[in-house]
Amino acid sequence: MDPQTALNEQVGQVLVRAAVLLQTEMMRRLSLSAGPARVPRRRGQGIYTVYTTPSKPGEYLRTRTGFLRARIAYQPHSPAAAGRLGLVQVGYDRGAWYGGWWESRPDAQRRKGLVDLVQELAPALARLGVHAGAV
Repeated sequence: MDPQTALNEQVGQVLVRAAVLLQTEMMRRLSLSAGPARVPRRRGQGIYTVYTTPSKPGEYLRTRTGFLRARIAYQPHSPAAAGRLGLVQVGYDRGAWYGGWWESRPDAQRRKGLVDLVQELAPALARLGVHAGAV
């Protein structure tokens, strides 16, 4: 293995480690339940679900179905490709567009998201030797 390939592999391992850190931490923060409760219908038969504790502005979104939490992704996955490119992207996967929508709202209803997480984890990422920037 030539020195450049070995260096790319080492850099890629650090980048993928940082991406996995961001992904797992975001998934953990999105794991707080919205408090579903099954209640009987007032008219007719059956029951339905109400969410008693939704997230408030300035908090991370709370989990209802787990779809958003399962769609936090990073690419590329291999250290060799990450080292060759010199970066790893972490974001919301296809179909989870609403995570970015809540995160980028300009009004008072904005929720925390990946950009806030990167800022909060900046010291831990710096210890890994990674500079994280939001796009």
